[in-house]
Amino acid sequence: MPAKRSLTWALAILLVVAIPARAGGFPPITVVEINPGADNSFAFALEEVPAVLGGDVYFAATDATHGMELWRMNGNTPEIVHEINPSGDANPLGITKLGDWLYFRANDEVHGEELWRSNGTNTELVRDINASGFEPSIPQGFTELEGWLYFAAQENTHGTELWRTNGGTTEMVSDINAGDGSYPFFFTPLGGWLYFRADDGVHGFELWRTNGGTTEPVRDINPIGTNSSSINGFTRFGDWLYFAADDGTHGSELWRTNGTTTELVKDINLVGTDGSVPNFLTPFGDWLYFQATDGLHGFELWRTNGTTTEMVRDINPTGVDDSYPNYFVPFGGWLYFGANDGTHGFELWRTNGLTTELAHDIAPNATSSNLFGIAAIGDFLYFPLQIDGVGILGRMSRSGTVETQVLPHSNSFISCMCNSPIHAVGPRLFMLFASDETGWEFAYLDEPTYGLPETNSETRAVSITLAIAAALTAAASLALRRRAAKKLRGK
Repeated sequence: MPAKRSLTWALAILLVVAIPARAGGFPPITVVEINPGADNSFAFALEEVPAVLGGDVYFAATDATHGMELWRMNGNTPEIVHEINPSGDANPLGITKLGDWLYFRANDEVHGEELWRSNGTNTELVRDINASGFEPSIPQGFTELEGWLYFAAQENTHGTELWRTNGGTTEMVSDINAGDGSYPFFFTPLGGWLYFRADDGVHGFELWRTNGGTTEPVRDINPIGTNSSSINGFTRFGDWLYFAADDGTHGSELWRTNGTTTELVKDINLVGTDGSVPNFLTPFGDWLYFQATDGLHGFELWRTNGTTTEMVRDINPTGVDDSYPNYFVPFGGWLYFGANDGTHGFELWRTNGLTTELAHDIAPNATSSNLFGIAAIGDFLYFPLQIDGVGILGRMSRSGTVETQVLPHSNSFISCMCNSPIHAVGPRLFMLFASDETGWEFAYLDEPTYGLPETNSETRAVSITLAIAAALTAAASLALRRRAAKKLRGK
């Protein structure tokens, strides 16, 4: 074959190979029965987010032989990792990765709920923190900061205080409220510090931080006696930590801190003293989106960039009725969420900051699709639905095409793993699943477009095809011109 023709064909092959394969059709849903029959395993029921170690997903579950113990999904096979409590439920909770280990609290029936860890091969008690009495330490709120795992734990002498471990050393960080316990919670890292809510016994539950060496109050937001500011919803956005708090004057409003400055972002609700109650804070682009009420429009979609705070749209414009936007997930240049406009029921919406619109009325013939939970994987958004009593899993492509799959078995539905009923771990979507035949188990599907370059629509594939055709035409034309030039030079 002539060299130039070889070049043309090589170019064609390279262009074709460069196109990622796109699998069509709804991926099959696989139900995993750890406790066969109608009995329950309650797999994934205890955790908000599945933990991953060495490519395996770890979770709590119970089968016909063991109580609630530590399990993992090894490829497509569920297996028990270790029987911590041979006589009952270990109830492993808060499974969190630090280095090559997963840390959690569990009950071995000897020490009570204490600090444990596992690397998949070895599972061991890290420390019996409350060893001086019969009460457990109940460690919780595990959060990593610079090689340490911080958490709250109870000990008979100090009460519930701030602790940390690196696997070798487990220690109390600070006795914030001597004797009574400060009950630290909502741990969130920012700029080398761990921020949290705690009560020192004088100021109520207020804003604190630690770097492991220094533990200090950041600000007494509600300075009226021992009243608490009811801090919650810590969310990192830029160099600031945003949250909801009540200063005793404005009600629950949007605040922020960078450690040096702690300030009210905006008093959104000027009607009464209840506040705007900001919730579901979610960064998207240069803005932080959230649900809030100004007292006039109900709970609607808001956003802030720290300087400007504004309502994005009154989605349910009937008086002070609420649209309750939540389950915010960025996807394909849009922020998707569930909301109720008062006409279509609770459906899938989206905004890019300029346009806020109903993305799809999934159940036009029903009162509502009852969408709850959204997860993005590959080229699709997935969301569980309950339409006219039927359990359904839906998905929407980047081009806006919606497909639905009725869940297997009878009277089946996807239940809630605390804050969300579905979780994406790599290419796999996990669901807490229940039906008459299986009881409470879990299910999963594998999304084949995970890890492939993004494609916005079916027209993108056409554009790629046209680009290939143009490239081939250009290559062929170049070869013809070269042959013509060679003939001219030969004259």
